[in-house]
Amino acid sequence: CDRSPTLANAEGSRSKNGMPPTQSVTVTAASCAATEAGNVVLMQTARVDATGLKSTRRVRVMCDSGSNATFIRTDTALRLGCRVLAKEPLMVSTFGGGTSQQFSEKVEVGLTTQDGSLLQIMANKIPSICGPPPVVSQAELEKHDHLRGLKLAEEPSEALAEGCEVDILLGQDVLQDVLHGEMRIGRSGPMAVSSQFGWIICGQSSCAPEAQQEIMAN
Repeated sequence: CDRSPTLANAEGSRSKNGMPPTQSVTVTAASCAATEAGNVVLMQTARVDATGLKSTRRVRVMCDSGSNATFIRTDTALRLGCRVLAKEPLMVSTFGGGTSQQFSEKVEVGLTTQDGSLLQIMANKIPSICGPPPVVSQAELEKHDHLRGLKLAEEPSEALAEGCEVDILLGQDVLQDVLHGEMRIGRSGPMAVSSQFGWIICGQSSCAPEAQQEIMAN
């Protein structure tokens, strides 16, 4: 594995010395180079407008049901000018058994939904989240009837043009406000999940873009 892993779980623990409680963060996802060309698993990613105190920018978010906390890349939070709510210690347990402790700022960021409203979330700043997840191809969308005509949360052309790095990881603490629960599943190909940002395409795909893909496991 040669990419930064995805942060997965954060649990609060009470401090005995009067300091802020330490969050114990477990890293349970890793990104590795794919070995089978043209056969990838699409993660639940979307393109949204994120708003801070300084600016609004187009960012890539990933929904991660294996995480109980939400994270934002430090450089993304700085560009947006996100309001800092607190600074708290994090105990990070990495994929493979390593541990480290660091301080992380909890910030507020607004995500624009499909109807134009602003969904306010809180996220911990972290230097990096994960390697770039694969992007659904136009060929995949045209191949399956259940994927045609959907208003997507992430268009292939936009994703490839603007880069594939994940800026914000949405954990279980906010997913109930993001995902609608409606799904479209065909006899083959990936499925579509309805969300506040449009339809998210995820699952097994046999039509990968030309660029090298990655395997991500939660």
